[in-house]
Amino acid sequence: MQLDLCMQGWRQMKRYTWNGVSLFVSWFFIRIVLFLWFFKHEWDHRHEIRDLCWSAIALVTIVPPLLFGLNVFWFTKILRGMLKLMSGQIHTVGVPSQVVSMLQSCSWCLLAVMLA
Repeated sequence: MQLDLCMQGWRQMKRYTWNGVSLFVSWFFIRIVLFLWFFKHEWDHRHEIRDLCWSAIALVTIVPPLLFGLNVFWFTKILRGMLKLMSGQIHTVGVPSQVVSMLQSCSWCLLAVMLA
């Protein structure tokens, strides 16, 4: 929704601001706090992980930290964007047409890949 509001030139609207704040809050609780809870849960059950096969152990020990790293990366980008928005550094009302056409072509490619 944030991208749609941006492409329609509604960056100065309160809806854009509230959407950004809700994105920040939801990302923090769903992607950061729950991952920390997962790591605590994994630590509490580490003796059970030893009983798994080697591929499952690799998945349980390698994939979650990588996903957490990506979540933190995107969270910092969301945080920076929200801080820019709240401080008033974002003043542009519209988005150049070249950027809009590039985003639309990329979204169609992603949709085609997901449906294939």
